[in-house]
Amino acid sequence: MGGALANSTVASRSELLRPYPQFSSINLFEPQGWSTYHALQVEFERPMAAGLTWQANYTFSKTMDGLAYLNAADPAPERVISAQHSPQIWKSNMLFEFPFGKGKRFGPGLRGVPGHLISGWQYSWIWYLAVPRPLDWGNILFRGNIKDIPLKNRRQDLMFNTGAGFEQDSTKQLGANVRTFPSRLAGVTAGLPTSVWRSGSDICLAKNTKIGERLDIQFRAEAWNAFNQLSFGAANTNPVSSTFGMTFSTSGPRVLQLGLRASF
Repeated sequence: MGGALANSTVASRSELLRPYPQFSSINLFEPQGWSTYHALQVEFERPMAAGLTWQANYTFSKTMDGLAYLNAADPAPERVISAQHSPQIWKSNMLFEFPFGKGKRFGPGLRGVPGHLISGWQYSWIWYLAVPRPLDWGNILFRGNIKDIPLKNRRQDLMFNTGAGFEQDSTKQLGANVRTFPSRLAGVTAGLPTSVWRSGSDICLAKNTKIGERLDIQFRAEAWNAFNQLSFGAANTNPVSSTFGMTFSTSGPRVLQLGLRASF
């Protein structure tokens, strides 16, 4: 017999329990993976009128995956909530053209420098509100009720219930075991420390100026996360870590940008 089993000392018991233990590794391509997405989507739109256009949409969805095996000997991929799952998303955007200058309600007859200064101003705004995506879990030893893990009022140092039944003693961790704890839980997500939602607003103030017949100049002042709303990222899901259940990563701070573009 060849392979690893030909040695005087064979592999560990956990290795022997794997399919085809005589081979150190086998690469097999089999079309077993799948992903499903079901959603209810509602959209409202106000066409451009009087210089204003507005759009809002809401999505209520569920995304499930079967793209990886929880255990090497499992006959099929794990059915689990997707890493891309965000069950509720609200989005809204609007564009408003200020009613000043050429072709507008106020000051349509101004010419020269004053006409250029008051004309072509636009304000745009994008806002979103969404349930954050679920956390990823490793090989967890858990002896409680999974429904006790989510917390409604989370803090940066306690993003989920760490006392729900996790084995946190490093000396009691198993070297090899059949995994039963899911790799993701729909109700345990990243996000704000006191809410299950994450939100943000991006705004832009633009000035369009036409010089002559062929030259268009646009000035833009943009702000991403304009109100500097803080949203925490994924928490530590390793039960034997001293920072278990804590998060230190945050969304990007407010970003300001000025831009000037010439088109001819």
